Formats: sequence, structure tokens, C-alpha cells
Amino acid sequence: MNVNQALAPLFNDDLTKALIANSVGSANPANLSKLSARISDAAENFGSFQPAKDGNLLFRPGFIDFKQFALAIGKAGDFYSGHTVNPEILLAQQNFLTRCAQASKDQILWPNPEQESCAKEFAGVVLAHVEQTGLLLNRDSEVFSDIGESIQAFPVTALLVEEGYTQYLETQAAYNSFQVEDVSLFSVPQQTIKYGYWLPPQTEVVDQLELSAANQLTHPAVKHPGDLKSEKFYALGSGKWFDALSTSPAEPGLTNIQPIPSGNSGEELLREARKPIGARWTDMKYREGMVSTGGWPDLHPTQVLASYQPCQSADIVCLTREGAASTFGQQIFVMLSGLQEQLPDWDQVSGAHDYQRFVEGTSAEGTVWDQIYNVTTPESSFNRSLHNADFVLCTDWDNGSLWAPNGIAKLSIDAYSTAPLKAPEAFNTVENPGCAPFVGAE
Repeated sequence: MNVNQALAPLFNDDLTKALIANSVGSANPANLSKLSARISDAAENFGSFQPAKDGNLLFRPGFIDFKQFALAIGKAGDFYSGHTVNPEILLAQQNFLTRCAQASKDQILWPNPEQESCAKEFAGVVLAHVEQTGLLLNRDSEVFSDIGESIQAFPVTALLVEEGYTQYLETQAAYNSFQVEDVSLFSVPQQTIKYGYWLPPQTEVVDQLELSAANQLTHPAVKHPGDLKSEKFYALGSGKWFDALSTSPAEPGLTNIQPIPSGNSGEELLREARKPIGARWTDMKYREGMVSTGGWPDLHPTQVLASYQPCQSADIVCLTREGAASTFGQQIFVMLSGLQEQLPDWDQVSGAHDYQRFVEGTSAEGTVWDQIYNVTTPESSFNRSLHNADFVLCTDWDNGSLWAPNGIAKLSIDAYSTAPLKAPEAFNTVENPGCAPFVGAE
């Protein structure tokens, strides 16, 4: 099996089904033309993450099947952990580590000739691993294990619930049947947008401040009164890594709003994955009454960590970017909340230092965006997140692109080597709003 064959299952099954249903000779020619235009839009806007310019990104399927993507991530995880890996691959890994571990110590990249040969050797081991087995896994792969079983973790994804969920179903059905083409003004009541967290097994969410049991989590809204983001906390309970990895990374711009798998065994999921393309994922169980819009909503979950009993005696470190919260996440929130008229310049929401002009004396003041994301509002959820951390690592991620030459390398070097670590007391939300790395840095 070559790499292209191994990656073929990643093509989105929803697109395949749409193409089959609207193939030439069996469909309305007008619908086929509309489908072609949607596929063209998906290609043009893939990974651009620009909600203001791509109004249909919440409903238009993308090219990646994120359930297959979750299996691919599981395959990578198994490779790194040595779990369910072919004995020949294990031997190649051991040979690689014997030769290259010392030379790679304290190195983020492999810049010199000796380390370049290590990079090539590592790539060869990975390719052999993929070519031998493709993306399919053993049913006891780590991706089918419970979240928090091996390491404490709180994966997050944005949810539409209640009336928001019902409105989504109606609009998605109309879009799928070509009754509507422009869904850029789709919005839901802001209270039906929730921030969902998967929790470690046996974690109990309590509505009280005094914690005693090891896995108790005070509801963040109780511990952080007046914080709108904490009020949006939604406990998804336990789940498998497959459930989170097939939904949280499925951001608008990569694919559309997704149902959330739940309660499927590894054997059942692999059976679905092995079905012919166009017939997958039809016999799965999903959470009822909600859908996921991706993991954009809370990139600073310090309020949740500060509410979790096991974190009470540990330092909380927040890894974020300079200035404000993610531009993409803010714009998706504005769209879903229907705030475009109250925030007329919402498509320009970006760097921290010009936020004041969006709010003072405008209709944006006091909106849910202002309360959650506005970096120049001292008590916004974003600023509360920074101040709930013991230390904050400020990266320069917005000053670069993954798609630029050596983009990943530059961002990695910034995150691991140059981004200063500082205590949140150094922040000044008036003169230097947000994560401003050199304010008070030693």
C-alpha cells in the first residue's frame, strides 16, 4: 500500500454521498450545478478560516472525513507509544532512537547534516508504518480508550443545543436539498451556544465551592460568578478520544457542523470505517439534542482547570498568542450569535490594540462578544482566563502562517524557544491589552 492509497479514506464521505445522489442522469441539472459550485467554494476556501468572506462554512461539507482523521491521529498516537505497532517497525524505532536520541537532545528542529540524516531515517520509519497498515487500527488502539484514562484532559468543542440545535437541523436540511444557497445569516439564540468539555472518568460536577473528592469539578459559573464563558460550560461527561478527535478539530472552514459520536466500541467504529466509501458512518450512535461546531470556543480554559480539584495544588500555565483571542473563533461567535449589525466592523476583529474603537459608544458595548472576548474589557472572560493562570506563555503565532515556507518550523521555534513566560500580574488591559509578552517580563 502506498501513501496515496493510505490517505484516500480521508476524503469526506458526505461529499461522496452528495455526488452519488446528484450524479449526471439521476438528478436535477440545476442541483448538480449548485453542488459543483459548493465543491469549488470548498476548495477555494479550504483552511482559509475567514468567516466574513465565506458565509456558508458552517453548512458546506469540506474535503476531510474527520472520523477517518480521528483514526489517522490514533494511528500516529499508537506509533509514538509503541502500541499495536508491527515488530519490524518497533525495531526500526529502537534503532532510530539509539542513533539519534542524543544528537536531538534540546533541539526543536534538525538543522545540521547529522540531524538531517536522522530526520530522513525517522520519515522512513513513519512511511513504512503507514504503507504496511494504512490508517486502520487495532480495536484496542488508544484512540478508542476513555478520555482522561491515561492523562488528565478536558477536550473542548462548541455546541448548539435546544432551540439552536433545532434551527441547525432545519437549515442544514434546506441546504442539503438545495432549497437555500446562502446561509451566511444563520444565527441562534446566544444562550443555546454552549462550550462543551469531555471530562476524565468518574468526574463529578458539583454546584458548590468546597471540594473534597479527588475528581470533583466545581461548576465554573459558581467559582467564577459573572463570567459569561463559565456560564456556557457544558459537561459532556466521559467519552472516547475518537469522539473528541472526530469533532473538536472539525472547524468551520475545514468541514461543516458535525454530530458527536458517543457510545461506539472500537470494533463498531472499525466496521464502519471499512465500509465502501459513500456508505460509511451510517450505523453509529451519536449524542442526541446537540451538534459540534468545532473546538474554537475556549483556547484559554483556565476557569475550568481552576475549578477542578486535582488542579488546586498545581500551577496553571496558559499557552496563548500575543494580543487577543483567536480572530477566527471570535468571528464564528459573532456569526452564530447574529451580532453582525451590533458589531459592524466584526470582519476586522483582529489585533488587540485597536479593540477600543469597536466598543466605546457603539452598539457592541455590553454584547455577549464584549463580555466574553473583548480584550479591552477588563472583566471579559478572555481577561479573566489570563488572570486565572499562574503563568502565561505568549507566542507570536499570529505573525506567521502554517502555509508559508518553513511556517511550521518558525511557529514551533517561537512557541518553544522565544515566547516569554510571565505571571498574569504583568498584564495591563488599557495600555497593553491581552497577552503582551514584554510587559513586565524580566
